[in-house]
Amino acid sequence: MVADLVSVRITRQPIPPLTHMYCPFSLDEAYRVQDGLTRMIVEAGDEVVGYKIAFAGGASRAAWGIDEPAYGRLFRSQAVPDGGTIDLANCITFDIEVEVAFVMDKPIDRPVGDVEHLKPLVRSVHAGFDVPTRRFDFGVARPKAADIIADGAAANRFVLGPAMDPARVDVDRLTLAVRHDGREVYRGGSANVMGSPWRSLLWLANSLLRRGRALRAGDVVLAGAVDEAYSPARPQAAGTYVGDCGALGRVTCKLLKEGSGEP
Repeated sequence: MVADLVSVRITRQPIPPLTHMYCPFSLDEAYRVQDGLTRMIVEAGDEVVGYKIAFAGGASRAAWGIDEPAYGRLFRSQAVPDGGTIDLANCITFDIEVEVAFVMDKPIDRPVGDVEHLKPLVRSVHAGFDVPTRRFDFGVARPKAADIIADGAAANRFVLGPAMDPARVDVDRLTLAVRHDGREVYRGGSANVMGSPWRSLLWLANSLLRRGRALRAGDVVLAGAVDEAYSPARPQAAGTYVGDCGALGRVTCKLLKEGSGEP
C-alpha cells in the first residue's frame, strides 16, 4: 500500500482506493500505512513540518461514517509562500479551502486538558489555504475514510498568510471566504470546525499523543475546512485565489495553467 501511495505521487495518475484493490482495513491500520508513507517521503529528503485536520465538520464525519476527525502530515515540499504560485501540473485534481492555521510555540509532550491550557502553547494564527488533491480514482470505487487517512488526508500544497497574535483574534467567530479571480466561490464560519478551531487543535494534540507522536515547536496545523472544498473543472481552475478571513487577514496564491508557467 505504501508503495502504491509513493508511486501515485510520482506518476500523478490516480489509483483505485486501497480498500478496493486489497481489502477493507481499520483506521488504526490506515495510520500505520500513513506512518510508512511518511518514512518513505522523509527518507527521500523531505521533512514533516506540521499537520492538516480532515473531517473536522460533523456533516463530513457523518458522510464518511467516522466518529472523530483525522489528520495527515504536511511536508516542507508542500509549502507555498503567501502570494506564491502552484502549478496545476502538480495536482491530480485541484481543490482549495481557506482555514484557520496555527503555528506552535512550544512542544506538547503530555495531554492537554482544555483550550485555555492550549492557547499559551501557540505562537501565531494565520489565514491558510489547504490545497489537497484526490489521488484515488472515484470512478472505480468511492474511497473510504481509511483510504483518505492512509494517503495523509490528501495533503498536497498549503499556504500561510501573515502571522497574527492569537490573543488579538477571536478565531471562533470568523467568516472565511475564497475568491477566484474576484468571484466568491467558498464561504463558511469558523465555528463549523468542531465548534471552534481551538477544539480541532486540541483534538490533534491529544490524538497524536495517543499514537505515540507529539506536536513540536514550529509545527503548522491547518485546523480544518469550514465548507466543502471549491473544486473547479481543470480548464477553469487557473487564476488568482484570495482567502479573506476578516480579522485574521488574507492569504493569496496563483494557480498556473498546466505546463504554461502563466496564471
